Amino acid sequence: MRAAADAGADATHRVHLALTTALHQRGALRDGLDPTTAADTLYALASPHMHQLLRRHRGWPVERYAAWIENAAARELLG
Repeated sequence: MRAAADAGADATHRVHLALTTALHQRGALRDGLDPTTAADTLYALASPHMHQLLRRHRGWPVERYAAWIENAAARELLG
């Protein structure tokens, strides 16, 4: 079971890395931010744990959560 979860986490990170690499190639990442660190940041922000904390434990509606993650990702990643 753990191997499947780890494989899913690795696949998710690869998707984030593909996105942040494309952003880097377009010059869209913040100055000094490399694609791997940007992918790590996105991986943490968009994690299932973060979703559970804010939506389930804190009761955020989906609209608030979506706006937060969009704004947080833009602040952290984009130049």
